[in-house]
Amino acid sequence: MQWIPPLWIVDNSTSDTGVIANTDILTVAFGNRTSGTDTDAGLGLNVTDVSPGSALNLTGANTGNMFRQWEFILLLVTPDWGFGTDPTIDRGCTMLQNTTADPNNSTTLTHGSTADPTSGITWNPPSDISAMYPGGGYVGGSSGVRDFGQLTWVSFFISLGTNGIPNLMMQQRHLGGTSGTAQVLAEGIEDLQISFACDTGTLGVYDLTSLNGELDEGTTDSTRMADEWWNNVPNDNLPLINTNGFCNLPTAVRITLVARTLTQDDLIDATVTGNGPMDVENHRYSSPRPTDSYRRRVMSTTVYPRNNKPL
Repeated sequence: MQWIPPLWIVDNSTSDTGVIANTDILTVAFGNRTSGTDTDAGLGLNVTDVSPGSALNLTGANTGNMFRQWEFILLLVTPDWGFGTDPTIDRGCTMLQNTTADPNNSTTLTHGSTADPTSGITWNPPSDISAMYPGGGYVGGSSGVRDFGQLTWVSFFISLGTNGIPNLMMQQRHLGGTSGTAQVLAEGIEDLQISFACDTGTLGVYDLTSLNGELDEGTTDSTRMADEWWNNVPNDNLPLINTNGFCNLPTAVRITLVARTLTQDDLIDATVTGNGPMDVENHRYSSPRPTDSYRRRVMSTTVYPRNNKPL
């Protein structure tokens, strides 16, 4: 199926309607009604073909009751969690969209080439893709199907309210259709910046033999241009994504928010240089810097994604 990134980042937005210039946009994919079990149904027959015309045969009566049309499903082989001796038993997983009109009381699921009416996107592949069943396929009786639920996308960005106050907004995205109405998540948030890091080993070259487990970051703009963090300095050259997997799965993602008071403080001299908006990551204010009497606080957190080994 089409690749679904869990995070989409727009760096230094300058043309997005309603978004304050030079702030970032973060879009996150959420799963709804996702099953917490290893498998919700077993595969009755071998699966070595994921072309739209093939059907998934489930074991047991009425096993289709768990699944709903247009939800996503995972084919997987339950791994031995490291206790076995055969490393090939864990064959990863294949994600498809269930297109069965009414799976109730059914023992089969379909994954056709019909477009999802919500998004207008055909998620399932138009033809068979061998890479979608690693290890030779999924063996009936020892493989299963998990209900992954629905997927929805929510964007977070900074917008200026009608009262002149910058707000952190959230908006549900309907791919291929009209997006939901943007809602205020928090008032007084004037900047959102996102940077990411990869342990690249030898500087500028993805070298598995020289990875040191550290995410080196410079202390000046010049040294940040050559460190293992990106979007932390203006004009930072993004890492190449190539067949060697150079930083296609970041080791860390740093999210920074700048909050300010809703009203100015009369005790702060607005003419003093430095009393004003703050430079954060690669969002820098040109000289002369604007000044004001708002109080500000910077909040930053670093997230270390799971399953971030290079392809």
